[in-house]
Amino acid sequence: MSWFGMLVTAPFAIFALRFPQREGRPTYGPVRLWKRFLAFFIDFFVSVAIFTSPLVLFELGLEASWTGHFSWQVERDFSRPTDWVHALLTFLMLGGVFSYFWLLPKVGRATIGQYIMGYRVEPSPVRSGASQYAHRTFAAFVALCVWPLTLALAAGQTKPGEYWWDRVSRTRAFAYT
Repeated sequence: MSWFGMLVTAPFAIFALRFPQREGRPTYGPVRLWKRFLAFFIDFFVSVAIFTSPLVLFELGLEASWTGHFSWQVERDFSRPTDWVHALLTFLMLGGVFSYFWLLPKVGRATIGQYIMGYRVEPSPVRSGASQYAHRTFAAFVALCVWPLTLALAAGQTKPGEYWWDRVSRTRAFAYT
């Protein structure tokens, strides 16, 4: 991680949270699987960059306070009793990435990848009950992990653009122009 990397990720965070998203005309057409995968990969790299940079800087600062000098990399062949902080920061980063995928749709905003690909996630009008965006985030992650099965299930869909993680979370993705 470098100062340049730190400076580049700040605009991603600002863009994700503050950029005024266009209120395009919803087409309510199906959002195909390839658009969702591509949006995920864009969002994954953006969210990891957003949450990794400040945590790595914090971690390097902690290491500098222990060793007495700052370095952009940590090389040592021993462990300290305080190394559990590194694991904690890793879990914080993973929680931040999860929150990026969970909270932006929950408040009615598209993620950066969804914005680029031209779709948004909203509550499903045909399913009763509250939409479960955290459940959707976890289910979509599982679908990505078992992508061959996801592709096979998508090929047999009766309603194009509606996938099992949409149904279980009572949400839908809709395209807009």
